[in-house]
Amino acid sequence: MWREWIMKRKHRLRRGKEFEWVFANGTSLVNRTLVLYYKPTGQQGKRAGFCVGRRLGKAVVRNRLRRRLKEACRLYWPRVRDGYLVVIVARARARDLEFRELEESLGSLLRRAGLLRDQEES
Repeated sequence: MWREWIMKRKHRLRRGKEFEWVFANGTSLVNRTLVLYYKPTGQQGKRAGFCVGRRLGKAVVRNRLRRRLKEACRLYWPRVRDGYLVVIVARARARDLEFRELEESLGSLLRRAGLLRDQEES
């Protein structure tokens, strides 16, 4: 099925208030291409949201970048620890990156935040 590769809807933030809560109360980490906000919830499950601002381009460019971010996040999702809300914000440099570089950028932020499960075992 074509939906298998898409990050499932139940794992995404969709309401503006959820995004605002993570922005206001969460911790942020930055690199050249992305900003990662995360907040522990103390509950089971984990959810992610994606922000791509209008200054990054027209709708086609923004939507393409958002899809690429969702795919990069989906690849790391099984390893992300439960109990967190995560918001990933694209910066201008993310627009021109190859997918592999975008994926590595996201992975480095998740590692720095300590959100990946394989870090606990090391």
